[in-house]
Amino acid sequence: MKEDDKKPISRENWRHQPWELKQMQALSLESKKRMSERRIDGWFEEFGDDVYLSYSGGKDSTVCLELVARYCASCGHNLHVAFCDTGLEYPEIREFAEYNTNRVAERYGIDISFDRLRPDMNFRQVIIEYGYPIISKEISGYVYGARHSKDKKQNYINRLKGLENNGTYSEYRQRYKKYAVLLQAPFEISNLCCKKMKKLPAERYEAETGRKPIVGTMAEESKQRLDAWCKTGCNTFNSDRPMSKPISFWTEQDILRLILNEGLEIASVYGDIAPDYKKIGTTDGQIDFCDIGLGGEDKRPLKTTGCSRTGCIFCGYGCHRDKGITRFQRLKETHPKLYRYCIDGGEWNEKGMWQPSNSGLGMGFVFEWLNEQFGEDFIRYK
Repeated sequence: MKEDDKKPISRENWRHQPWELKQMQALSLESKKRMSERRIDGWFEEFGDDVYLSYSGGKDSTVCLELVARYCASCGHNLHVAFCDTGLEYPEIREFAEYNTNRVAERYGIDISFDRLRPDMNFRQVIIEYGYPIISKEISGYVYGARHSKDKKQNYINRLKGLENNGTYSEYRQRYKKYAVLLQAPFEISNLCCKKMKKLPAERYEAETGRKPIVGTMAEESKQRLDAWCKTGCNTFNSDRPMSKPISFWTEQDILRLILNEGLEIASVYGDIAPDYKKIGTTDGQIDFCDIGLGGEDKRPLKTTGCSRTGCIFCGYGCHRDKGITRFQRLKETHPKLYRYCIDGGEWNEKGMWQPSNSGLGMGFVFEWLNEQFGEDFIRYK
């Protein structure tokens, strides 16, 4: 063994590993609830009442609100809840967020304040100023950097060519090569919408109140969130922006199981929670082992009959990966006016780039251009 190998790993260089997350995800739901409560307890122990829950109104966030409210009821804490109203949420979500906060406060007999945060720019303005959010935050960030960075432009170009920053071959970055064509897109592309519309209002709220956030995000949702969990774990006490993510090691099935088991109310846009027969290899209405008491009720996969995720209804991130009825196809059926505003409209600006117009965001043009580059069904939105 080399002498350097004997040196302890400093806290700054220490990271969780993905296999540790898989171990935690395999625990029972009851074990996860206890672990999440300990993380919530640690957050309140550190910051007292200078804590708030960042509440999106979505089902994951609703489970997190339930867990935090229970803890506050048992320990005598009040709770502050902040909802960032970007105008991009489903109308049902915007109504449900405040309604459910009040319902939870009454249910547990605690005082919960509800603050509605708003961004300085709307989505149309963000797109005009910075660009459309498409493919992923990572890819759109590379494209924006390649087009607009002053000192790292070549680094971003190299990544989209499958190279390291110094121009050498990178096996890992080969997966980005297919998206290099986005550099020729006749519209701006960027990853700045979340920052401008969600992160900045939250940071302003934190600066004004001194409160530290609890958020209901999970590491399984994206590579970016997995990387963040590996770097910091659930509670980040010493970062520039301290943050608690007490359910980050939960899974989608955990969320659905708890909602179903405890009869929690979620926004109507999700529909009902039902068995996911496609995942268990049967068709709707057909018997399976669970139906006759042999399969274990808690092992049956679940799904929502409406939206599976809510988030920002006009967001293009990951829509090329949608299976079955896509988010935009569903939006067309459930909220046709919002769908038409998203897909229709658009105009050419003085630089010859496509952008939203007063009549709509013009995302239909964006999707058609992407389909021309990557295949007819790359994004199914009609």
